[in-house]
Amino acid sequence: RGRRREAAAVFFRWVSGLRDGRTGFDALPTADQQTLLANGKIVLTETDPHLFSPMMENLPTTKLAAAQMPITWLLGTETRSTWFRNLRARAMRRAPNIHSDHIAGAGHFAHRDAPKQFATSVLRALTNIP
Repeated sequence: RGRRREAAAVFFRWVSGLRDGRTGFDALPTADQQTLLANGKIVLTETDPHLFSPMMENLPTTKLAAAQMPITWLLGTETRSTWFRNLRARAMRRAPNIHSDHIAGAGHFAHRDAPKQFATSVLRALTNIP
């Protein structure tokens, strides 16, 4: 209620939570945290009217299953939220065309947590496009 910057910080900490209790957000340099927070209004607007609306309403798993392009789902092994793992599992059940790759040692900010492994996964996905 009128404290969007604080709400954005809470969201970024949740989304980047790691299994050991740390967060990817808190590990970022202050300048990067400030950049995310400066864009917090946009992030919060995208998640209205409820927290998971972008993933739950805008891209249903039935549309993923019908997609005519290759899809690679990257998931950091240190992601704390079971919600992300459950969403991935549900999507994979409904859309067997999805390839999944786990990024060891990474959370939701995989490109920051494990940049080499992230780049390897992206390049592997790109080179496997028929």
